[in-house]
Amino acid sequence: MAIVLLMGGNCLFAQMQDTTQRKAVSVTYSDLSVALEDRDKVESFSYRLNELEFLNPVLGELKALRFLDVKGNALYHLPSTLGKLTHLESCILSENKLTTVPSYIENWESLKFLQLDENQLVDLPAEIGALNALEFLDLSWNQLSYINTHIGELAQLKYLGVEHNALYSLPPEVNNLSRLEILKLSYNRISYLPVAVEGWQSMQEIHLDHNQLQALPKSMGELSKLSILDVSFNELKELPKSFKNLEALQSLNLAHNQLTEIPKALFKLKQLRTLLLVGNNIPQKEIEKLKKRLPNLTVIV
Repeated sequence: MAIVLLMGGNCLFAQMQDTTQRKAVSVTYSDLSVALEDRDKVESFSYRLNELEFLNPVLGELKALRFLDVKGNALYHLPSTLGKLTHLESCILSENKLTTVPSYIENWESLKFLQLDENQLVDLPAEIGALNALEFLDLSWNQLSYINTHIGELAQLKYLGVEHNALYSLPPEVNNLSRLEILKLSYNRISYLPVAVEGWQSMQEIHLDHNQLQALPKSMGELSKLSILDVSFNELKELPKSFKNLEALQSLNLAHNQLTEIPKALFKLKQLRTLLLVGNNIPQKEIEKLKKRLPNLTVIV
């Protein structure tokens, strides 16, 4: 039997499910610690879009909890008892007022999905690197000016979103994220990337638009699975010659940079289907030449 808790207003609804029956009972939030007799069977707790400023510490006693969703509240911190939730697999903390992530997250060894977007985070604890099962991490819309180097220890990470922050660069350790498939870094202040990114051998999408990039690393040409790259609204004047090796690239957004000619590497990209060049100063004759070389390509200028 599994119990799913859904909060609405000031009431908590516990839905107990098994193959033979379904029951629903309601208790007040303040009574949770004494009214929930089957706490060892609760697997999911959701309390969204309210003005909750704190979580009842008794939540830490829900030892079987796998899913926690408290999106859209007014939480400034999380109770230390949540460190006991060693079976937690999905945690949604979006749209709160958190300024820090508690160090006890290292106990969440089963965590695969973590949403911390739209908070007030200024840094991440070193313990973030202990989340060995983590596959999805959303840190967008915070106040991060740097990323903790321990993020490079997240060996299972497939999605990393850090858009709309205040990042100036990425730590070299991100090159260790060999299973990363989607990287979103839009709307930051990034002026350069690590020299070595060839470790991103699973990477399929990179979003770096609205930054301050003046160049891209040569090693990016080794990303054999990369299909979508957005580097619009930067300060790029050229692309590395190694880009000719991006055989899987289908969509490339170079809009609003400082290009004055078509990068020669693009003539080799036979799989490229969409190319955005708006806001550059490239002669039309070069664009026509590229279209002839790649007849299946749509160029937007």
